[in-house]
Amino acid sequence: MLRFITLALAAMSVAAFTPSSSLGQATRTPVQTSVKHFSSFAQSVQQSSSALSATTVEQTKLYDPKKKEIPKVLGGMKIGLRELVVITGASSGLGLATAKQFMKQSGKYFLVMACRDVEKGKQGRLQTFSFSLWVDIIYYNTRMHGECTEFSQFFLNIFYTRTVAKENGFPDNAYVVMKLELASLQSVRDFVANLKAFKSARPLNHLICNAAVYRPTDPKPAYTDDGFEMSMGVNHLGHFLLVNLLIDDMARAKNARCVIVGSITGNSNTVGGGLVYPLADLGDLKGFEKGTGFEMADGKPFFGAKAYKDSKVCNMMTVSELHRNYHEDTGITFSSMYPGCIADTPLFREKRTWFRKIFPLFMKYVTGGYVGEDEAGERLFQTVDDPRCAKSGVYWSWNGGAKTVGRWSEDGKPRGAGGSGGEIFENEYSDLVRNEQTARKMWDLSKKLVGLSDKEMYKNGALEKNDY
Repeated sequence: MLRFITLALAAMSVAAFTPSSSLGQATRTPVQTSVKHFSSFAQSVQQSSSALSATTVEQTKLYDPKKKEIPKVLGGMKIGLRELVVITGASSGLGLATAKQFMKQSGKYFLVMACRDVEKGKQGRLQTFSFSLWVDIIYYNTRMHGECTEFSQFFLNIFYTRTVAKENGFPDNAYVVMKLELASLQSVRDFVANLKAFKSARPLNHLICNAAVYRPTDPKPAYTDDGFEMSMGVNHLGHFLLVNLLIDDMARAKNARCVIVGSITGNSNTVGGGLVYPLADLGDLKGFEKGTGFEMADGKPFFGAKAYKDSKVCNMMTVSELHRNYHEDTGITFSSMYPGCIADTPLFREKRTWFRKIFPLFMKYVTGGYVGEDEAGERLFQTVDDPRCAKSGVYWSWNGGAKTVGRWSEDGKPRGAGGSGGEIFENEYSDLVRNEQTARKMWDLSKKLVGLSDKEMYKNGALEKNDY
């Protein structure tokens, strides 16, 4: 039965790899001036734009250092005595759901929402114009060009960034939005500089590395500004540099925590990671050894779904190496976690419409791995807020950890597959993730790929134990 379910899920995934939506087939609907309606419209245009851009051969730079965000200052006064938290990818999906949890305790935490292309929404004074006027400009400009042009994206970023916080009732004095394009190493460095300018002398208490891209439908790899395959560049290398540049600062904070979101897809001891093709495999890291321009970490030809899984292996290995190298000296708690299968997350936006409708039901009632965004956000928030999560080097999971399909329960929903419900527990990495020799080689090569010098590292890199 398990084999049948696994094969069926794999077949559904493969069949759904070709995007079916087209902006040219969209029908014009009345645009309301409310925040809720605009946010929905902005998301639909952005998703249509993503589908179109996947077929574009020419790729432009994602970050222009000449147009970098002007540093915000005097943040120390705004933060006050609250704990300072940074979340990457905080404008949607799991990141936004987690941000909502922090906003419920805005008296304890101050949040930095690190998002790509959002600083423009804070620089202008365009709020005096009506939403409907600018939405119409965006809509007709999009229809005229057949895609979401840079002009349209400019205004989408402005209003979408504002509406995310406003729509969810975030207190104005409890958060700040800062630009972070993880597909650009220069942007990562600029973000760190701007963050330090904003918070002044106070340390960073908590860092949550959540942002991720998943490009299973791409026939050829897209590349970051620095020439890395996009999934590996954003999900792993961008976060790798970010964490290392902030360790020195976090070491000054009491009970600091750094959480990097993992996935069962990178753990071969789970149903999703060990039975669903393709399987994660870093090989001998021949791609990393090659340097910029590699398609896959193992040096083989590009496979979009595997690229995501490989990046998650690197994420979890990075946590293990951070713990091994720095926990004892800094006191920082380094951990990873699997929030459950958020089957209706924007991560699956490239799938066909029928897949996006059926997949959540399949995960909820057949495998038992489904978890809603709100509950997933509660879980990620828990890894920072819960005293039980103060142990370093742990991979946190809930409700069975997805090592088997769910078992029947009295409420009619399968339990024990990492889905909704259950208590937090210390899960186990697979042998692939626990391979110390590969992890240390991955660390050393990642350091070279991102150009991380010993001078930039905590205590000038003197605590590294890369003896593979």
